[in-house]
Amino acid sequence: MPLTPEAKAKWELRKQWFIDRIGKKVYRNKTCTCATCERIYKEGLTITDKMHADYVFDCECIYNIEKNPLKYFDTIEERDAFEKELKKGTSA
Repeated sequence: MPLTPEAKAKWELRKQWFIDRIGKKVYRNKTCTCATCERIYKEGLTITDKMHADYVFDCECIYNIEKNPLKYFDTIEERDAFEKELKKGTSA
């Protein structure tokens, strides 16, 4: 099914967000308890190049398609605020 123009624009903006962070550290919310995810949750992840940016973006998309909210952020504070909102939504 093709994307609407609005959905395509949103997708392109989010993809560019990852590309703009090449060489920078980003933080993600907690989605599982494996050692790799735990480490990235605590320490962040540095996006190394465009291929890595594309991969991390694809992972975020796939998790969300599967209804498992995953999102990357510039700061731990943004991540924590997102997780707090997720918890509010599940306890309602």
